Amino acid sequence: MLRTHVGEPLLDLVRRIVDTCGIDVELASATSPSAAARRDNLDLFVRAVADFQAVDGDVSLGALLAYLGAEDEMGTGLDVATPTEADSVKLLTVHRAKGLEWDVVFLVGVGEDKFPTKQTRTQWITGPAVLPSPLRGTRATCRS
Repeated sequence: MLRTHVGEPLLDLVRRIVDTCGIDVELASATSPSAAARRDNLDLFVRAVADFQAVDGDVSLGALLAYLGAEDEMGTGLDVATPTEADSVKLLTVHRAKGLEWDVVFLVGVGEDKFPTKQTRTQWITGPAVLPSPLRGTRATCRS
């Protein structure tokens, strides 16, 4: 159904896709705290397409897709709406995440022999190189 409209101007095509898929209706009826930011992101995307089309009014869908791919790979990214507290990701240390304040905690990079590591630091009891200065027998000769 949408393939027959590929030759239309880009902005018209994007609006047709939004209408056909019902994205705008879905966002308008959403009641979640992040719904407004999602709507803003859709508006920012449509504006980015309009800005891209304004450079040369006769651009193709292939050119837009190539631009979006290049922007994703090498650019700074398209403008996005600022996330709200409700739909943001919190980054914290493992030690801060061990409390009960989070329903779900994802640990990225955790794997056997990676984290927690099997390597340990040399303990001062068994390794004289890490023995605290006040406990060394050479304390009287060392000047700090």
